[in-house]
Amino acid sequence: MVSVVRYAESFITRQIPVMVNLLYVAQFVHRTELSVPLLKTADDPEVARANKMLEDAAHYLLKRQIPHGKFILCGRVVQEILDAAVLLNCDVIVLPPIKKKTWTRLLSGDVVRKIVDANSGVPVVTVDSNGKTVACSGGTACAPHMLDPSQKYS
Repeated sequence: MVSVVRYAESFITRQIPVMVNLLYVAQFVHRTELSVPLLKTADDPEVARANKMLEDAAHYLLKRQIPHGKFILCGRVVQEILDAAVLLNCDVIVLPPIKKKTWTRLLSGDVVRKIVDANSGVPVVTVDSNGKTVACSGGTACAPHMLDPSQKYS
């Protein structure tokens, strides 16, 4: 999550206003006997972990005075991320690097690939651990002001 904060900081240092929406998507729990998806409740351990993760990330943003929102959703991970980006009127979806830590379990390479390939109208930027842009998909929406000015893109 620090990589996403560093990406946001690169805009602040260039005097470009930014708002960060932190998002956690919990998958539905299915009860086999009913075959009905159930929403997770506030006392669910996964929701508690999600709250902690979002609070930790929010701490970095608060420290740097970056405005932000925190959201916990339940559903299909890829679709919820894409829908949330549209509903929250996001200019870009920023995905952290894949490492063998918590994010590997939560945001697998397959999920990242599906989000990038979805062509949802919201550009997708993947960043390295320093917040530098690694890749951007989304055509004209990946304009220079959305990218790290210290890098060259083709």
